Parts: sequence; C-alpha cells; structure tokens
Amino acid sequence: MKKYIVIMLTILFSISFAAPRKVLGEMFTSTTCGPCRQGNIYVDGVVATHWETLSMIRYHVWWPSEGDPFYDSNPSQNRSRVQYYHINAVPSVVVDGEKLDGYNFITVKYDERMDTPSPIYFYLYINYDRETREGTALFHIVPDTEMALMNQWEPITGYLHLVLVEDSIQYNAPNGLTMHHQTMKEMFPNAGGKYLVLGSEYVEERPFNIDTAWIDTLNVPNVIPCNDEMCQLVGFFQEMALPHEVHNSDHYYVIPKTGEYDFEITEISQISSGNWRTIEPGDTVYIYAEVKNNGDDLEDAELILKTEPEYEYVKRSIDVGEIKKGKTYKNEEPLIIYIPEDETVDSLSITVYLGDRNSHQFVSSTVDAREHLGIKFVNRVTPIKVQSSDRMLTISGYSGKVLIYDALGREIKHADIRGEGTVDLRGVSPGIYLIRFSKTNKTEKIIIF
Repeated sequence: MKKYIVIMLTILFSISFAAPRKVLGEMFTSTTCGPCRQGNIYVDGVVATHWETLSMIRYHVWWPSEGDPFYDSNPSQNRSRVQYYHINAVPSVVVDGEKLDGYNFITVKYDERMDTPSPIYFYLYINYDRETREGTALFHIVPDTEMALMNQWEPITGYLHLVLVEDSIQYNAPNGLTMHHQTMKEMFPNAGGKYLVLGSEYVEERPFNIDTAWIDTLNVPNVIPCNDEMCQLVGFFQEMALPHEVHNSDHYYVIPKTGEYDFEITEISQISSGNWRTIEPGDTVYIYAEVKNNGDDLEDAELILKTEPEYEYVKRSIDVGEIKKGKTYKNEEPLIIYIPEDETVDSLSITVYLGDRNSHQFVSSTVDAREHLGIKFVNRVTPIKVQSSDRMLTISGYSGKVLIYDALGREIKHADIRGEGTVDLRGVSPGIYLIRFSKTNKTEKIIIF
C-alpha cells in the first residue's frame, strides 16, 4: 500500500506545470449576409496568425435569406448551436463560450483567454482511413495537477464535443465571398456532445466519418465536393453551467499537411507486483509497450493506457518524447494499474495508445490478458472486519469510502479506506451508529459507549 501512495505522489509532482491552452472561436455567418463577407475576411486573418493556439468553427444560419448551402447541408446542427448561444444577428463571434460585441474584438478576447490558466490538459489524436473515409478520434484529458495540489481542482461537469470542419471551399456566394474556411460539416455524435463528469484523467475513442455527398446532392454551382485533405477535427470541453465556459480545445487536419507517418505498437507486456502470471485483488500491474516507427520522426509522443474493466490507474500516461525514423521504443517507465483489494478480477483487456502531439496521429493495440499474455485471475475473498476500541474503529479487508450515520440517518463521519484504516469517533456521543461501505452497499451497526 505504501508503494501505491509513493507512486501517486511522484506522478503528481512530475507534471505540475500550467496546462497549455488552445482557445475556441465559434463564428456564426451566412453566405447571404452582406456584412458577413468582411467579418469572415477579418477572422481569416486572425486564424492564420494564431493557427497553433486558436481552434475555429463557423456555423451558417438561415437568414437574412434562404439558400446558404452550408446551412442547408446540416440545418439541425447549425440551428442547435445558434439556439445554444441565442444568436440573433450575423456576423457573430463567440470565444471560449462568451459572445462578443463584435467580430473585431476576437483578438482582445483571445489574448485574455491565453492568459487564463486552463484546468485541463487537452489532447486530440486522429486515426483516419482514406478508402472508407471513416476514422476515430482519441481524446486524452488530464486535470491540471498543480491546481489539484493546491486543492483548487474540483470535478467539472460539461459536454465533450467533436466537430468536423472543412477549409478552402470554393463557392461564389451572394455576398461576394469566394473562399470559405472552417465550415462546420458535422458534430459527432450530435450537436449536444457527450455529457461528462471530469474528475480524473480521461480517455475516449469516438468515431467520425467524412460524407462526400453533403454538398453534391444540393447541386449548387461552383461548390467543390468535400475534400478530406482540407478537413479538420476540432475537439473541446464546455462547462455545463452558465456561462458555458470552454475550458480547452484542440484541432488538427485529418490528414497531416506534411510528413509521412507510419508507426505501430508491436508488443504489449505486463508484470504484476505479485506473480507475473497471476493478477489478484491488491496487485499493482505494470504495462509495457514496444513501438516501431517506420515513418518520419515522431517529435512529441505519449503512451496512454485504457483497460476494460477500468480499475484504478496509478499512471495512465507517460511522455515518450522523440522516436526517430526506423527506431524501436519500449517504455522503461511503466504504465501502472492498481487493483483494489475488494475488487473482483475476472478479466482484463488492455489497450495501449501511442499518440504524437506534432502530427496528431495515433495508433492503438488491444490485448486480452488471459489469452494474449497467458494470465490467470485469482480472487481472494477477504471478509470485512470492524473492530472498536476506545472509540477508534479499525476497518480491514475493504478499500473504498466508509460513511458513518447516527440513529437519525445523519452522516457524521466519512473516510477513505485502502485495505485497512481507522476512523476516529472520539468526538461523537454514545449511541447506536451505522457504518455503510459504499463499494458494497453493506451496512453494519455499532454501539458507542
């Protein structure tokens, strides 16, 4: 147990620096709106100047006149974001969830947001197949541990969004604009995003596709069909509560503009703290991955771990750094899973991702520990024991939250137990109390004299 605590503290101090931010800009426009022409040209310049740290999405509306092909190609999702922000005039710009007084204030708000620390590290990776035009986005979100150490981190409730946008669409619009950028094509899985309570490091795969027919079927003259080479994915996490702050974002082209990337995970291996061929409750499991890079240099890679079922991650990701072309890498510093002593271990599916922050590409490999690694699982059922002495409760055989209630059902104490621990009840009055073990929903009665 002491080993587990030491490892956790090491992780917290090893990455305690400010999370880099990418600001999210959302523009509402129409090809039938005269003033939108100048507004889009202005925003084009801002995006070109701040490409690395500004994610941009442009939604099209159904006024002042009908016939905007970019609204017509996805009216429900465009309309949903319009209604979300209560947009009633175009051009309008929203930066990190705040509606601006005019599009020309975008740089001022951008600078303000760049100076505001983000509570999360936010990374978006892409794996795309040009033949099927289908792909997978990988989110990796890490709470800022500096804030956590200062007790400033609390779980955030919000929505995790994935948006496909397209650049450089040639269309002679009624307002005179001929080139259209960051045009929203589709939001996955929908315009509402995915609800998420972000309380710890988070990993998610989300599918997407690029539909070639989204403009073709409209038979609009001078509009080039969807070009996957010009498509970007934009991801962002937006606070549920008002004012709907966007805490961070990321974006990149589905197909990298430069470089030939060809890398793979060739092997996954595992060692447990007990017997390397046996995993049982209370074990710490160490995961290693071998990576072969056959393409251009990977400049800023990381390894990310996900398991099914999800046990407790002591170290879910590690920075790899650079992997040169033709080189093989194997992590000396393991990815680590801790399995609580009261958990049942019947199976363990291990997925390891390698993501490159420069190209935003990722690969993954999944193995079943029983079949691929020859691991057997042993469950040793340890009864929960509660002993009371001098109003000190000693609890053993349990890992999780313990809650103490009085006879009226009021919570008077709570504690987190890992295998064994004590609860101090010296300040409570004599009487009958209930102990509830949250992991098992088991309740025991004790009498304090």
